[in-house]
Amino acid sequence: MVKLAFSVDNHFDVNHIDAQVAVAKIAGYLLANHYQVYVNAGDSFNDFTMTLWFYQQLQAAVGNAVTIRYLAGNHDLVKNVSYQTAQSAVSPLYLHEKALAVPGTDTVIIGNNGWYDYSLAPAALQASGADFAQWKRAYWIDSAIDQPVSDQERMARVLATTQQALGAAAGRRVIYVTHFVPTPLLMAYSLRIRAGRWPLA
Repeated sequence: MVKLAFSVDNHFDVNHIDAQVAVAKIAGYLLANHYQVYVNAGDSFNDFTMTLWFYQQLQAAVGNAVTIRYLAGNHDLVKNVSYQTAQSAVSPLYLHEKALAVPGTDTVIIGNNGWYDYSLAPAALQASGADFAQWKRAYWIDSAIDQPVSDQERMARVLATTQQALGAAAGRRVIYVTHFVPTPLLMAYSLRIRAGRWPLA
């Protein structure tokens, strides 16, 4: 049996967790519990280079016993990364737009950072793309993200590359890992939004 571990939204810096201590603790846990694969689905640090460094350190700590992979959430993308770098194969550990075959199984893990899909907003919320962009600029950390394309264009790439990856994995068992919720079935809408009241109102 192959044991897989997943985590998301660790926010080590925001939670004032020493990175070296976290590496040692996570490595110890993975090794003690005999996991073969560990995937983090994003938001480890508010700094892309720190996130890369962290998972490189974690891979070194577990050696060949555990395969480490990670994605970037919106927080990882706010500092020290361009849009082009975020979309590139910046590291073998970076799972964005890649697939990882789980050894000894017919399972493949498909990774994609994901992005905002405003089509998942409830019908009662009548907001344009410009409204969403204004709200993000005013209230959300994402205003610091280097993005030469719109959210809708970025999401179109997510959908296209995901479709390609799923096609390539046809006939195999798939675990799809992304930072963003990909279905309304897993979303919880606030009473304000369900009532059709836009956040800026």
